[in-house]
Amino acid sequence: MKLMSLCTSSRPLALKGMRWLSVQSKVLKYTARGSEITLTEETESIQGSPSGSQALIKFLASPVSHTDFKAIQSSGTEKSSLTVESTNVRFAKAQKFGPLSPTAGPIGDLPKLPAVGGVEGVAVVEAVGPSVKGLKPGDWVIPPISVGSWRTHAQVNESDLLAVPNNIPVEYAANLSISPLAALRLLEDFVSLKSGDVIIHNAANGLLGQTLIQLAVERGIKVVSVVRSRNRFPLVSWYLKTLGSSVVVPYEAVHTAAFREVLADLPAAKVAFDGVGGDLGSAVARALPTGATVVTFASASGQPLLLPAEKELKLKSLSLSAWAAKASKADKEAAIASLASKVKDGKLRLLFERAKFDSYAQALNRGFEDMRDRRITMLFKAGTDPLEASGVFWSILEYSGAFWVAVPGLVESEPAGREGWARCA
Repeated sequence: MKLMSLCTSSRPLALKGMRWLSVQSKVLKYTARGSEITLTEETESIQGSPSGSQALIKFLASPVSHTDFKAIQSSGTEKSSLTVESTNVRFAKAQKFGPLSPTAGPIGDLPKLPAVGGVEGVAVVEAVGPSVKGLKPGDWVIPPISVGSWRTHAQVNESDLLAVPNNIPVEYAANLSISPLAALRLLEDFVSLKSGDVIIHNAANGLLGQTLIQLAVERGIKVVSVVRSRNRFPLVSWYLKTLGSSVVVPYEAVHTAAFREVLADLPAAKVAFDGVGGDLGSAVARALPTGATVVTFASASGQPLLLPAEKELKLKSLSLSAWAAKASKADKEAAIASLASKVKDGKLRLLFERAKFDSYAQALNRGFEDMRDRRITMLFKAGTDPLEASGVFWSILEYSGAFWVAVPGLVESEPAGREGWARCA
């Protein structure tokens, strides 16, 4: 089903004072926010010789995710902090929190209209102005959200660009600044964790969840992953265990005695990271011991999180945009560089589907699909990889000399009992 309107306009948007030397940038714009998404393809003329501290950048890759669409659909009035309310559930006292805004936490202020779609991506510097000191042509950068990443070129102030190493695949570089960075912040900013500790997280098969597993396991932390995967659970469970999860559990099993039995084999969890809210988030929180911590980073269900008052759980929330506003540029670049280093060393593997920006309509409509554990990433220029020209959406599981790929649609039969989610040996 087609979920958005896509229009084409060949009228160039002339820039005041444009010099004869210019670059034609293809952009996907929206002029209004609401449940119905309408994007218009336009061409902008950008001055080819940057002035002052400006840099001319050319996009290499841009992801397509639900956050991109929420930025277009959002009213911009959602609260960035958790609301708290005391309530009763089946005669027991409880605290009701949230739900979190789908945009205020991860991206902060929405771009002013009209705006270019896309909230993250990676670009290469093509030219710099005479006042630019820290960038040169060929450097890779992550532009700010306000620029929009569904475009081929842009001019951006040097101070607004974050450097990213150019020795990793572009799919990774384009996706590091939100989900993987949020996973890093979850592990480092809320609870002091050491080797042997246990964490629980839901929405585990998303990009954030995949990153969280690997960063935690590298630190010796045991991970209990909760996923919603329908008939793909055996495949998803297998994959998350290859990343290091000690236990992978389907959503529907969280309320069962079998889940509690598996948790009993592990030390008590110190923290739960919740990206769903609603009944599932509450069920995961109830699996924690008294006095533990719940950190909420999203609310995929759109429902509030209920915590039993008698457990005295400590609730905290991650706002990546608030962290970014306070952190220095050097701190943000250091965090990005640490993630990129793990990619380069083979310690961080994520799932992607490649698409071509020239065929953006297909990629954007596919991005609406639920159950997305493979992040669609649009490439702007064909490279030397033989899979790029195939026209097929591939799942890139690992970069280690040769590509290890899985064709989408692979479904295995559901195993009986607890075979698919029992603890790894």
